[in-house]
Amino acid sequence: MNRIQLFLLLLVQLMTLSCLGAGDPGVETLRFLPGECLNSYELSYIEPSSEWHQCHSECFIFAFQMDLNDHKSVLNPNDQRPLGVPWFDMPIRELYKQFGENDERVKLAYEESFSVLRNYWTENVGSDWSGFDFTTLLYADGLSLKADKAFGRHQAGENLAPYLVQYPGNRFLDIANASFFPGQNLKEVMGYPLHIPLDYVCLLGTTISFSIPVGDCELTKEPVTFHLEIPVRNVKYLTWLNDQISNPSAPVPYEDGVLTCTFTTGYGLK
Repeated sequence: MNRIQLFLLLLVQLMTLSCLGAGDPGVETLRFLPGECLNSYELSYIEPSSEWHQCHSECFIFAFQMDLNDHKSVLNPNDQRPLGVPWFDMPIRELYKQFGENDERVKLAYEESFSVLRNYWTENVGSDWSGFDFTTLLYADGLSLKADKAFGRHQAGENLAPYLVQYPGNRFLDIANASFFPGQNLKEVMGYPLHIPLDYVCLLGTTISFSIPVGDCELTKEPVTFHLEIPVRNVKYLTWLNDQISNPSAPVPYEDGVLTCTFTTGYGLK
């Protein structure tokens, strides 16, 4: 390869990297964020860009984004593959300073947990190239979703939670009674390598999505306002790692909270 060819190859790679960028939907991201990254319990509704995104695969889709801070996506420095993918989404360095002289030990312990989670995912669930999205916010039960008017075959104010199913694109595993959250998020799947000794159904991701079957109803162009509540246990995972330095049997520090969102869709079901 001559110098001109080498220069052109490097130029193409640099242009590709600049176009990809962290968080680009075309780049797989391995995301594992502790409860310390939660900024508030207020969810943001992800409004669909079209009628098809609101309702497809015979399901009416709901999607939400957690309010998070103190994290960023970085390239895995130990990854030797072209373009350096995947990205790792993890806490920023400053978040560890709250632990004083233990900051570096907590950071290393967290990175070890990230590595264990990734290896378990690669060997048992996904692949080395597929991304994942996990937090240490734990869901057990009690989700409530209510509309301000009749929705489908349900009356205004009725709790729609019993009728929710997994988001069509997240039907990852066929597990009995997997609830309406993705199968890979269940405690018996990706909760296993973290060994958080609490009762819960699943780990929540930074985005939360589920759907309700359309059945024999039709999509209508009308505003419908919903109120969503998701009770969670917000595990302070970094704090737990710090506590275990002096006490390996330290209890898991967490706070009970409720993720909430009041939002309006541009469509209804009748």
